Order: sequence, then C-alpha cells, then structure tokens
Amino acid sequence: MTTKGNITRLFPGGNTSRGFYSYYHHIIDSYKANRIFILKGGPGVGKSSLMKKIGEYMVDKGFDVELHHCSSDIDSLDGLVVPKLKIAIIDGTAPHIVDPKHPGAVDEIIHLGDFWNEDKLKENRSGIVNTIDENTKMYKRIYKYLEAAKLMRDDIEWMYNEATDLLKVKKANRDLINKVFTKVNRVNRIAKERHLFSSALTNKGRIDFASTIINNENEIYYIEGLYEKIKSELLIKIADKALDYGYDVMFYHEPLEPDRIEMISIPKMDIEITTCGEYSSEKAINFDEYLDKQMLIKFEKELSTSKDIFNTLMENTFTSLEKAKEVHDCIETYYVPNVNFKEVDKKIEELIEKIMLFA
Repeated sequence: MTTKGNITRLFPGGNTSRGFYSYYHHIIDSYKANRIFILKGGPGVGKSSLMKKIGEYMVDKGFDVELHHCSSDIDSLDGLVVPKLKIAIIDGTAPHIVDPKHPGAVDEIIHLGDFWNEDKLKENRSGIVNTIDENTKMYKRIYKYLEAAKLMRDDIEWMYNEATDLLKVKKANRDLINKVFTKVNRVNRIAKERHLFSSALTNKGRIDFASTIINNENEIYYIEGLYEKIKSELLIKIADKALDYGYDVMFYHEPLEPDRIEMISIPKMDIEITTCGEYSSEKAINFDEYLDKQMLIKFEKELSTSKDIFNTLMENTFTSLEKAKEVHDCIETYYVPNVNFKEVDKKIEELIEKIMLFA
C-alpha cells in the first residue's frame, strides 16, 4: 500500500497595504524545473479544480505536494508544485500574470478558454463587463483600507519604539544569533532564497498555514512581541547570516506589509524561526520584556485609539473581501454553464500522463 504524500499549504501572493503583491516567480525555480504548466482562461473555467484533482492524484501516489492558495478565495488554488518531480502548474491569469520564460523547453501554456462557448459569453457581454468592473473597484477600496491600516500600525509601533529598551533588544538579538549559529560551519556555495507568504488576509479572515510548513522534527524558535517591526528585523538578520554561511533560506512574508518577514526556514540547518502563536511553547525571545510599562501607561489613550481604528479598518477589509468573493462568484455564473468540463477532464488526464513521465 502506497503511503500518501504530505501537503504543504502556501500563498504565492497576498492582499497587502501595497495592493496585490506577487511572489509567483518563487513558486518554482524555472531554471531547475522539468516542466511548468501555465493555465490561461477566465474565471470559472476549472483552473483551480484542475490543480486540486491533479494534487489529490499525486498525493495518493505518494508524492509530497505544495498547494498554493489564492489569498482572495482561500478555497481556490493558484498553483501546484510536485517538488520531487520539479513540476509546477500555475494560474497565469490576472492579477498575477505569469508568462513563460522558457517557452516549449520548460513552460507550456494550457488554454482552458478553448473549452468555453464564446458565442454564449458574448450574449452576456454587458453583465460580464459590469461585474468584473465592480470587482475591480471593490479591490481598490480594499487596498485603501489596508494602506490606512498600515499607517495606523506605524503609529502604534512608533509608541512601542519609544517604550522599548533598544539596547536590551540588541543584546537579545545577538544572543539568539550566537545560539543559532554556535555549531554551524560555513559552506562553500552561493545560497538561494525563496520568498512566499505563510499567511494571508482572505475572504475568511487572516489565515496562517505555518503548521503545514514547519517541520516539527527541526529545532523551532518562537519570537514573541507586540512590536512587529523588531521581530522582522531579527528574522532578516538571521536569514542574512545563514545566506552568508551558504545555507538556502525560505522567507515567509507578512501579509499587511510584504517587506517584512514573519517566519524563516533554513532546511539544511534544521531550523525554523517563527512568529506564529501556535509555536509559543518554543519561546526564544519575548520582546515585550523590554517594554517600559510606565511609558506604555503614558501612551495608553493614544494606543487605544489607534488600535481601535486599526481593528475597524481590518474588519472593513475582511468584510469587503467577503463581498468581493461574492461578486467573483457572480462572474463565474456567466462562465461555468458555458464551459465544456468533459474536455477539461480530458486535459487533466493528459496532464497527469505528462507529469508521470518524470516519476
């Protein structure tokens, strides 16, 4: 009996304070990939279902897979990777346009739009155009909420910065870095980086997939603290040192401010460092210990006001994402009845055959 493969869940892109932010070029290294299938076609043509079915097949065959979820619809997939076979299937449609880098040699475009009834879609032209336009406008509002939320968090963090003993933070950082690298030797190689999201702001709230990513057999360090910025800065310092030592690093970015990091994995060092509360029992640093409680009392009113505004903006974001999902579902109602899914199923069988040639 074949042992089933493991599933790692990730986000290749996210709804952020800077709009939709994409790390789709990190789904798979195109220079090392055996094959990359890029799916084209409108909403409701079966791109996500195709990836789910192929993913299930590969897991049943004992292959580990990465499922790359859509940040706007948590139940939908934007990518599938079979690491052992160096195969990826990627949704190449807007807003994460993906085009082939090495057409034919590595990349293959799959046009699922070939299986829709174009005449029927033309009959619904007005409804399709208006609904897609409504969806686009909703995301403009969502990104304004997130931009404003980021500004309010900046204000909150300014007060935390004023109340933080930065000298103690510097020492704690140095102590943890020394602990992590105590028995680590340099490797004579150029290290690689990979950047994705482990969490996202979605139509179902903030979703975190850290538990599917972290290898519990590795050494896990948990970093705690209200002041988010200094946690990210510490993670970047550790990651940079690992890269300098020749070890590949997986960077997992924060969904609100994508330049920040909320988790890193260093596979060859067997180390995971996270800010995910699920791993609080593995506490390495609690930066809240370096906060001046009297200073926080001084800022109590301002902190409360800014936090209330921040929480309201995030609530509005999640409500709007839920409404945007409803509008997207409405768009799909124009397409789903006019797609020949028997042909899509044939394409799934064809793709499985092509993938298994690399097994």
